[in-house]
Amino acid sequence: MAGAYESACRIDHISRTKAYEGKACIIHGTNDTSVPREFIEEYMNSMKNVELHSIEGADHTFSRADWEKETIDLTTGFFKRTL
Repeated sequence: MAGAYESACRIDHISRTKAYEGKACIIHGTNDTSVPREFIEEYMNSMKNVELHSIEGADHTFSRADWEKETIDLTTGFFKRTL
């Protein structure tokens, strides 16, 4: 039986995001080794109304307090502007 990671790898995420027409916000750490920058660029190119925020030096889980705060601030700002 495949695990969650293996199952996620089989999904064509890009074609699914092309169908999404709402607003989106991507927050990506510049030192994220789990999701390469190339994947983020694919997502950016597949969606119509998306904003990207890069957090300098951050890893995939935003494991420092300042990265976490910036992520929360960006997320709440996005929600305030779009909801």
